Amino acid sequence: MRIKKCLVLLFSVFCVGCASTQNEVLIPIKCNLKMPLKPVYDGSFESAKSLMVYFLKVEQIAKDCTQN
Repeated sequence: MRIKKCLVLLFSVFCVGCASTQNEVLIPIKCNLKMPLKPVYDGSFESAKSLMVYFLKVEQIAKDCTQN
């Protein structure tokens, strides 16, 4: 009888410990915004500047898609 109580207690502690480690499940969403064409980087300042503008636009699109 004592062994059963110990096993039940051990099992319940194990279940409670596992229940607190649940992770948030992320669900992918479909975003209807169009991605801009990525500019080619050739090492010049102008191409680096256009690439940075591209990254800022893509970041804004990602923010707009996740706000819903």
